Amino acid sequence: MISKSRVNRLWAFVSLLVVAVVSFNCQDKAGADFIYEASRAGVAPGAYGGLQSAFPNAQAVTWTNFQERIWEARFTDASASKVAVFRVTGALIDQGLLIAQTNLPETARTYLSTQYSGSKIQTVIAGGANSGFRVILVDSTGSRIWWAQFETTGPFRSIVEL
Repeated sequence: MISKSRVNRLWAFVSLLVVAVVSFNCQDKAGADFIYEASRAGVAPGAYGGLQSAFPNAQAVTWTNFQERIWEARFTDASASKVAVFRVTGALIDQGLLIAQTNLPETARTYLSTQYSGSKIQTVIAGGANSGFRVILVDSTGSRIWWAQFETTGPFRSIVEL
């Protein structure tokens, strides 16, 4: 005959086992749902997760991919048009308000057309952690991508190849 204390311990063990299995399955389902959503959007899971983390209220998101290593998300957040640029890992490169290229000061546009002839201005960003304007620039072949910074009045600050 099995003692009552042994039955209670066995019951506790089985209960813990059931809780562990249910918990694991829920976490696995959440991970599967996340991967499914990223896949459905056609976006690298890292970039998709980066947007969800940084901008949980983002709506009407559209994605652009550059050379399978940079992802740009354009979206609305609190009724403002915004943009965020991520590495494929989800690391945030830059974010701010999406502005029209025509709002980029003439001195900045002249600098880019002179120094990076044939390249195309993809995105112009204002606000965010960096003051001034930031420009995502893509060369004519689409193989090189730059992130350029300009002062608010247009003078060049710096440029980095992404």
